[in-house]
Formats: sequence, C-alpha cells, structure tokens
Amino acid sequence: MICLLSGVALGADLALPASLQADVVDLDWLESGRRRTGLFFAVWSMTTKLSLALAVGIAFPILELAGLRSGGANSAVALGTFAALYGLVAVAIKLAATALVWNFSITEALQDETRRKLEGRAAAAAARGAS
Repeated sequence: MICLLSGVALGADLALPASLQADVVDLDWLESGRRRTGLFFAVWSMTTKLSLALAVGIAFPILELAGLRSGGANSAVALGTFAALYGLVAVAIKLAATALVWNFSITEALQDETRRKLEGRAAAAAARGAS
C-alpha cells in the first residue's frame, strides 16, 4: 500500500517543487530586479543533496543498531525498524512537507500579476533597445 500511494504521488513529488521554485524566482526577479535563477536552483540542489546525506546518516546507524543485515536472516525487530523508517517516517515527512506548502503565499493571482509585470518590463526593455 505504501509503494502504491508513494507511486501515485511521484508526479507531484517531481513537478511541484520545481513549479513552486519557479514562482519564487519570478517574484524575486520582480522585487529585486536581478535574475538569480542559477542561485536558487544551486541552493535547491545543494539542499536536496544534503537532505539525502542526512537521511542516510540517520537511517543507516538506526538500522545497524536494530541488527539489520543485508543478505542475511533478520529479526522481526530489524525488519520492523526497516519498515518503519521506509514507510512511517517517509509518510510523516511527506505530510509535514504538504503542511508547509498547503498555504503557499504565492497564489495564482499573485503569480499572474507577477508575470504581467515581468512581461511589461521585458516589452519596455525591448522597445528601448529597438529605438
């Protein structure tokens, strides 16, 4: 069931973060006048890599303490710990992430307004360049 539900949510896991980040980049560009897209994506990439490293750094020692061994017979405690880390902790983290973005402050209306202003700025710059 966990694999089925996480598979269904995979599309959102892959598309939603980049979409939210693009909205933040647009708003930052409008407010600061600077294009810092590369900086935003670099920080996002570094954060993603650090979170993966942290997950391994926490989960593997816990699994070792529980006695989980690859390729061998494992106790019920070891397998239960593995299942809890793989399923329950992952679901809890996804629910926490959902709560964080549930009321994302960049609404559709704000994003539409931001895009209109950025397009107006680009058209004005193009007109200045053509003259």
